[in-house]
Amino acid sequence: MFKIGDTVWFARAGQHETQITCPDCAGTRRIRLILANDEQVSIDCGGCSRGYEGPCGTITEYKFKAEVESFVVGGMEVKTEGVRYYTDTSSGAYYVHEDKDCFVNKEDAVERCKQLIKEAVDRERDRLLKKERDTRSWAWNASYHRRCIKDAQKQLDYHTAKLNVAQAKAKEVPTP
Repeated sequence: MFKIGDTVWFARAGQHETQITCPDCAGTRRIRLILANDEQVSIDCGGCSRGYEGPCGTITEYKFKAEVESFVVGGMEVKTEGVRYYTDTSSGAYYVHEDKDCFVNKEDAVERCKQLIKEAVDRERDRLLKKERDTRSWAWNASYHRRCIKDAQKQLDYHTAKLNVAQAKAKEVPTP
């Protein structure tokens, strides 16, 4: 455990985000789906959709790099989960560092960075492979929309027929 005033090396996996072409739609924002009857339909890509905005053709990918820096312990907090070290800067910023990422020398911090980067890359790979979208499959979405179109067409036909009957039965209003 370090003391207040000690100089400590802190390890972290720094990251920056980049935009890459969506691997599902190749940037077209659409996916072609072949149904069981060999009919092809085109639907919005869910892989690059961002909430209500719809597909954009790209996904965010994170690149990681080792970042080792030294700091002087300005405070600490001891809890059952471990020790947290605090430092502040001349700008008034206040930082918290976990004990497991703090080291006496730079070499040990660099080794920890390698572990952190490997863990971050694994998490990022899992995130990209497991798309964050509805639990419904592409096929479910296509069949749902086709069913809605069919139902809407039935309603349109029904109401059109009712309107035609009403027009045929309408009394003619005499002109004055």
